Amino acid sequence: LMAQFYGKRAKLLVLLRDPTTRLRTAFHGHVHYPKHFGQGEAGFERYAVETIDAWKACAAEHSAWRCAVHFEQLGARESAVFFHCDQLIRGMYSIFLKDWVAAFPSNVLAVRAEDFFESTSRLAVLQRAWRHLGV
Repeated sequence: LMAQFYGKRAKLLVLLRDPTTRLRTAFHGHVHYPKHFGQGEAGFERYAVETIDAWKACAAEHSAWRCAVHFEQLGARESAVFFHCDQLIRGMYSIFLKDWVAAFPSNVLAVRAEDFFESTSRLAVLQRAWRHLGV
């Protein structure tokens, strides 16, 4: 849809956070996860195991791309755990980046969030982004 609206000339800048850190932060940042799975590391471990097991079951039956894009629509089993798997899926950057790169060839710049937020590398990241965006 974006390619149709903006054309192939659109330039995308993608900031990617470490997926494990992102998942852990999501668990502790949303009250419903610790409420359902328990507090602390034990709760996070239960959450991670259930989420990863549900993902593996879905990917074994369908494809990784199909599970990432249509997870909760694939069946009752997936729908029941989607609320928990969505955070894991959000960190599966490679699946989504393939579609973005296909839609916008040579116009996607992926940057590690850790590099941007690290003060010693921030300027270099910004300079790469500015060159990519043509500003």
